[in-house]
Amino acid sequence: MCNGALYKKIEQRHLAFQIHSQSAGIFYPKNAHKPDTMRFSDIYAPKWQEFAVARIVLFVLSLCGLSLCALNSFAQQAVDVYRVEATVANQSEAERVAAAQANMGKVITLVLADTAGLQHPLVQQAIKSAPNYLSKFSYSSETAIVLNYSPQSIQTLLQQAQLIATNATTAQGVMLYVVEVNDFATFKQVQAYLKTVGVIRSLTLISVEKDVLQFNLLLDGDEQLLKTTLGVSNKLQLSAGDAQRPLSFRWQN
Repeated sequence: MCNGALYKKIEQRHLAFQIHSQSAGIFYPKNAHKPDTMRFSDIYAPKWQEFAVARIVLFVLSLCGLSLCALNSFAQQAVDVYRVEATVANQSEAERVAAAQANMGKVITLVLADTAGLQHPLVQQAIKSAPNYLSKFSYSSETAIVLNYSPQSIQTLLQQAQLIATNATTAQGVMLYVVEVNDFATFKQVQAYLKTVGVIRSLTLISVEKDVLQFNLLLDGDEQLLKTTLGVSNKLQLSAGDAQRPLSFRWQN
């Protein structure tokens, strides 16, 4: 082939490539080497790669969103496991006690993730005194009560029943005074009642002075939780103490 024909053929191929490159959106610098043939992958591979990367990014973001939703759901469940909203006929004490008894088993089942613990004698006895295991209660409507069970009290009960491991480091010792105890029968009532309070791990009678009983209590919680728990049951009413008797209660017979 003569040089003229060869140059003409090369020029035609370059022209065809230039037209094809511009239609595909591919541009080269002025002095850059331009291939005299164009492959399909040269035109479309970058766009397919961008599309694949975008799909991967969307997939990862979707997984993150699902993980956050699951985490929030789990956190909400963990916070609300001791909170129950129940229906009552009215706002009387009898209805509150019945609701507390009916729902305490549900809370214990959620804590243990098993219903077998409800058959334990200590648990069955505690459910009969369910109001003692409340940290607070309120009414969201005329016929709806919100029961907040004390985590410390429930856990102490389950530890005593050996249904969960005991953590001795959580106990706190306090002195409790009960005033206006005028006879032996009242003393026995006070002592029996304190043994049913879930936040009290153990109690020891220290002294009896006239009409005042002094107890040494080992708590799973703090003094404020004890005050709240005792206040819910209305058996012991907080009385004005002094520097020597800061935690004093009056027995309500």
